Amino acid sequence: MIIDRAFSNGALVIVGVFSVLLAYPANATKYHAPSDEVVLLPQFCWAQYMDNVEGPEYSISSTLCGVGMNHYCPALIELIEAKRSVGTKARNRAGHLNVARKEVLYTLNAMRDYPSCPIRGHAESSLREVEMLQKTMPRR
Repeated sequence: MIIDRAFSNGALVIVGVFSVLLAYPANATKYHAPSDEVVLLPQFCWAQYMDNVEGPEYSISSTLCGVGMNHYCPALIELIEAKRSVGTKARNRAGHLNVARKEVLYTLNAMRDYPSCPIRGHAESSLREVEMLQKTMPRR
């Protein structure tokens, strides 16, 4: 009897949590980055960082590109930060480039079964840029 009641109560809690999560809009969670970097992002990243932007041109379609596309725009932020790392911040460049490369590769892997993904060329170009910048890093 006590076990049945505990199971029922636990099931109700789980159902309640899932219903709240399902009711919460997926785009309500925004990523954060400095506004001077967000404005440098391509338009298809804007919905990930900005409020009050709506429409397919402001996001990457998971239907056309696969899941995992939410990694690409943060990778671009890392690339921007790597390119801005000069002077005393130059030691951070390698870290930013490593994160950018990892996230772009994740994105490209996630879209491998979506040959018509409209951002494929952009992602491939970003990977080439990251790898080129990594080659210019001084060896330690």
